[in-house]
Amino acid sequence: MPRLLAYLLAAPLLAGCGLFFPDGDDEGDDAGTVDQDVFVAVGDAGALISSPDGITWTIRTSGVGGPLNDVAWGPDANGVGTYVVVGNAGVILTSTNGLDWLSGSSPSSRDLRSVVHHIDRFFAVGGDYSAGAETLVSLDGTTWTRPDVPPPQHLLTGLASDGATLVAVGNYRSDLQTFGAFTWVEGNGWQQRIDAGASGTTYDAVASGIPAFALIGSSTAATSNDAVTWLPSAIVGVPPMHGLVYSALGWVAVGDGGVALTAPDAFLWTSHITPITATLRGVTSNGGQYIAVGDTGVILSSLDGVTWTSVVPPLAVNLHAVSHPLE
Repeated sequence: MPRLLAYLLAAPLLAGCGLFFPDGDDEGDDAGTVDQDVFVAVGDAGALISSPDGITWTIRTSGVGGPLNDVAWGPDANGVGTYVVVGNAGVILTSTNGLDWLSGSSPSSRDLRSVVHHIDRFFAVGGDYSAGAETLVSLDGTTWTRPDVPPPQHLLTGLASDGATLVAVGNYRSDLQTFGAFTWVEGNGWQQRIDAGASGTTYDAVASGIPAFALIGSSTAATSNDAVTWLPSAIVGVPPMHGLVYSALGWVAVGDGGVALTAPDAFLWTSHITPITATLRGVTSNGGQYIAVGDTGVILSSLDGVTWTSVVPPLAVNLHAVSHPLE
């Protein structure tokens, strides 16, 4: 929510490299138009879909065949509202309307797991367990550079920004899954704030809201006002959670078994049953409804995070993430 104020003046306009056109031949009423506040979801096999309302979804051409892992929205250096998608093998795609997509210039061939807009630029992170973290930065979402800072030994899998502080989460060593949380310090790179090596606690998702940040995992969550000191809380009997979002409607998390959680404060969580049992991996909000996506292409819609309705999916592949400009 804090980043919303910075986006109100954004007006989409973009020039760049190779253009991918959406599937279908009757998109003349919206294809290529500007100021499209649409939901965008991504997943395996280059899956990329968009929706104006979270209910009716259209397949878009990504131009890639590997997994796409995350999607974010923000203004570029010129104030142009831009969607950015990241995926395996350093793949980066951009769009000003969520319909037509461009290939970004990536300096990396490593897997990118998460992307977010922070202050005046986009950050993308990923990496692997052998070489540690990968971090890329871009002012426009199209041209990216690698900051000259020491990388953490962790594979970074999640990012969140409250407009002032940037947080990353990930794990070190695939066998031990030692969790770490980091904040970005300009000029110095990632500074570790949580080292869960002793406790063994692992969080799968991070998001910003009120309080400033929240983490959630399997039967555990944590909150922080400064991203440095974290207050953990137990969520008894809850399976691993993979997606987390905050909106004016409150906090929502989704995860294994189609389980959804809600909380007013990211501390006291209530579990809710959804119409599906597939794993949910991503959730977003446009301020009026929540949209969750997951394995086998499942898509759910909810007005309150409590009661969920299945949406007819356009694809049967696993979906990893979903985003909306008003998230």
